[in-house]
Amino acid sequence: MKDRLVKWWAITVASVLVFAISGCSTQSGQNSGESTKETPLPAIDRKEFASVKAVVDEASASITLPMDVYTYSSEEWVDVSAANLYLIEGCVRAQSRPVREIHGDFEVRGELKYGPWVMWSAAVNGWDKGTIRTIKGRYDSGVRNDGEGDPDAYAAYQECESSLTASGQFLAELLPGQIAGKTTLHGQIISDAVGLTAADPEYRQINRQWLECIKAEGLTPDPGSGEWGVSMGNSSKEQQIRDAVKDVRCKQRFSVMQRLSDIEAQYQAALMALKEAQLAELAKTKQDALARARKVLAEHGA
Repeated sequence: MKDRLVKWWAITVASVLVFAISGCSTQSGQNSGESTKETPLPAIDRKEFASVKAVVDEASASITLPMDVYTYSSEEWVDVSAANLYLIEGCVRAQSRPVREIHGDFEVRGELKYGPWVMWSAAVNGWDKGTIRTIKGRYDSGVRNDGEGDPDAYAAYQECESSLTASGQFLAELLPGQIAGKTTLHGQIISDAVGLTAADPEYRQINRQWLECIKAEGLTPDPGSGEWGVSMGNSSKEQQIRDAVKDVRCKQRFSVMQRLSDIEAQYQAALMALKEAQLAELAKTKQDALARARKVLAEHGA
């Protein structure tokens, strides 16, 4: 993005849209197997939901879980964010204040909750989160100033965001609980499902199988980086890529991502069954926001 200082476009998939792209986890990196939940996990039997399966798509490097229907996809988030920028621009122009240079595409980054798992990405990026795909931007202020721009523009955008939020016109770019943590319905279900997955006996079995495999491949586990951590040492980028490929090969050998994601999906489904009415309200919130965003975009020919 050209203007990284605008906070709405500074949010990355890795930190926020992971909910929609990579299995609705509230944790990231290789430490995600360790639940950070402080209160006891609910007693949930996932057997009744054994038919629920996650959609693990290596081609698109995406994992879809049941709760994803209540959050924005990457494309939907871009729509909402762009609509908000048009609303803010309109507010700024109405005050005859300077408009900022904001434009660009959105990069969808990989998710490494259990370390690398997509072979084509690991073969290029190694342990790093690479760009999975790029979504064409929906907003362009039309301004090109090749510099820092007018300092008053930053204040104008902040003031307009505040006024639009206060009047209820600003669209929520994060649905309730999407990043707020465990205190909301969405955050609680996501957090509990992650914790229950990590505590599941099958999770431990899968982790042991993977550990034995990577050791056989000559890799060294790194418990300090979590249950799915692998020691990288001071190896070169080329060696890191080779090691990451070995890691992914082991995950593929034991269907690690599909099995772990299925467990999490089943816990999500079980928890969701207890909150159907509240989730229906969340779904409406999402659809209303998207409808308003698309209306704004249509008005601006975007």
